[in-house]
Amino acid sequence: MASNDPRGGTPAQPKSVATCIPDNTPPTLLNVTALAPDRLLRFNERLDSAQVADAGRYTFSPAGIGMAAVQVVSPLFEEVVLQLGAPLQERQRYPLTATGIRDCAGNLSFQPLTATFALPSAPETGDVVINEVLFNPRPGGIDFVELVNRSDKYINLQNWQLANTSNDSIANRRVITSAPYVLEPGQYVVLTTNPENIKANYPAAREETFLQMASLPSYPDAAGSVIVLQPDRRITDRFDYSERMHFSLIDDRNGISLERIRLDGPTTPDNFHSAATPVFATPGYPNSQSQPGIAAQRMFTIEPRGFSPDGDGYKISLLSITAQTKPAS
Repeated sequence: MASNDPRGGTPAQPKSVATCIPDNTPPTLLNVTALAPDRLLRFNERLDSAQVADAGRYTFSPAGIGMAAVQVVSPLFEEVVLQLGAPLQERQRYPLTATGIRDCAGNLSFQPLTATFALPSAPETGDVVINEVLFNPRPGGIDFVELVNRSDKYINLQNWQLANTSNDSIANRRVITSAPYVLEPGQYVVLTTNPENIKANYPAAREETFLQMASLPSYPDAAGSVIVLQPDRRITDRFDYSERMHFSLIDDRNGISLERIRLDGPTTPDNFHSAATPVFATPGYPNSQSQPGIAAQRMFTIEPRGFSPDGDGYKISLLSITAQTKPAS
């Protein structure tokens, strides 16, 4: 921290801000990620490596899953890898409890540490889609891209990428996260470089859905493309947007996102609409313009195709309107 010495610094002298800050806080469990058939537990600080290597401190549900080995990852000793005796099943949640965990300073967690995790599945194109894009933020605001998992799988976004286009080619790839990040079925994730800025501009935003990136590709205000790539560079979704897609009666479009209308519908311009003006954007929660997966289609026919417009009763055209409903594609 900044020196509080009146002279501005303390060269070759004891520091003016020197103090003792003891560690009196027990460890917490940050997350659990399944690395089949291993589990990776990540804590918030260095652990007592000998004490946490005891397999008896960890219990799973169902109880039939035993443990073959426990390894504390060096040199930080913040991660514990549990080798299970039986494989996990996809599309299933597993509760885990760690008891009596102690850090290097000797602080003991008296309360059991619990977490729920699942084995990620291999993603397919369209499992994770673009749900909302803010490309024209308010002055002082920033862009964000919201994704949603519309499958029944647990999908790990580790090493996925955001990109845009340049000269009709995919360009400016940005890694979303290099660490494991499992997106549950129906879960949203808001990709941004500054979560605090998004929260300040949209107070209803759900902070737990934010995933901070070092940088985003450029998404110009006039038009652009948002591309989501899997680690093998396969395109999982692409949204080609334009400012003309905004509702024409909106005078000031700054700070208003484009939202997906039908979750199961295609990522096309007719399936996106300006967010409702009372909220302007909905980062991390259901879209203000979302509709059920039933789309109405009107089919118009004119008979005869040629007609006489002079009112003489010859070749009068009849307009036939047929309304149908069908599940959105």
